[in-house]
Amino acid sequence: MAVKTPLWTPSEEKIRNANITRFMGEVNKRFGKNFKTYDELYQWSVDCIPDFWATFWDFAGIIHSKGYETVVDDPYKMPGAQWFIGAELNFAENLLRHRDARFHRAAGTAGRHGYPERRRVRPTPSAWRALWGCAAALGMDRARLDAFIRKRYAGAGLHRVADLRSMADLNRVLWGLKAMLRRGPRPARRTQPALRKAA
Repeated sequence: MAVKTPLWTPSEEKIRNANITRFMGEVNKRFGKNFKTYDELYQWSVDCIPDFWATFWDFAGIIHSKGYETVVDDPYKMPGAQWFIGAELNFAENLLRHRDARFHRAAGTAGRHGYPERRRVRPTPSAWRALWGCAAALGMDRARLDAFIRKRYAGAGLHRVADLRSMADLNRVLWGLKAMLRRGPRPARRTQPALRKAA
């Protein structure tokens, strides 16, 4: 006999705070949609493949040294499609930034339904010192750091320093600053001297 009653349903608070809910809100805001269900979002992701993945790139805050020029060359060529053409990034850097997850599991405790309890971890003073130290090394004051955060991480809901309320958010920006420091200053673009016309 088929089970018609769900074994577990998330609370309204969990639904409201879920990443997929936040992502759906970003899609609605960016494209003027009014999606309210997973099925609606899924169908749009299939119908508008480049828009979906471009939005996800921003929402996930992908750390990169060079942005992409084209999301995908042929979304219907599977396998064989080329994704995020022109982008340059460090795969390991994007994986390691999740060492400090947005929510840390509280050791030795068990919450409802057998899952460990989770708590939001606020940025530590040492983390703030590291952030401002990297910013200073790059010649960034608060206004420039705000602009950097807004440009790189707006898709993840971060627009300024004041939005860094958790270790995960702060580390996300800190990794981006460290990546810039490792690359070092970019050489100035050389201009070709003007050619003189022969007399």
